[in-house]
Amino acid sequence: MKVSAVSPHSTDPGRLGRSAYHFVHPVMVAGIIVTAAADELVLSHPASAAHASIDWMILGGTALFLAGHAAFKLTVWRVISWTRLAALLALASVGLLGPHLSAVALGSLAAAVIIAFAISDRMLMGWLTLLPIMRLK
Repeated sequence: MKVSAVSPHSTDPGRLGRSAYHFVHPVMVAGIIVTAAADELVLSHPASAAHASIDWMILGGTALFLAGHAAFKLTVWRVISWTRLAALLALASVGLLGPHLSAVALGSLAAAVIIAFAISDRMLMGWLTLLPIMRLK
């Protein structure tokens, strides 16, 4: 369901738009920026061991994005996104391995969590919604 389908039926569409786009979207954008900065640090020194600050950037940026998107879904559709919360828990558990892994390995595990989240989220939405994307023209 699109936001444009929800907002006309809202009792206060202005508040809905303000909350969703002015308060929640910056959290997701911050997550993307932090993840990009972490990627730049990891790729500039791939053989080095991760430090706590890099661990926090790798996992924190990803977690910010997921938390922001969960907040967006809650704000707009009033739905708790269990797949996003599960991905946040998975990232937290990966964080426990942080001191024992290289930055590349930690980034790879964070990417694996996001890929698993995306696949599970798509499976929950139903495979039929993928058919238009998979068609060749």
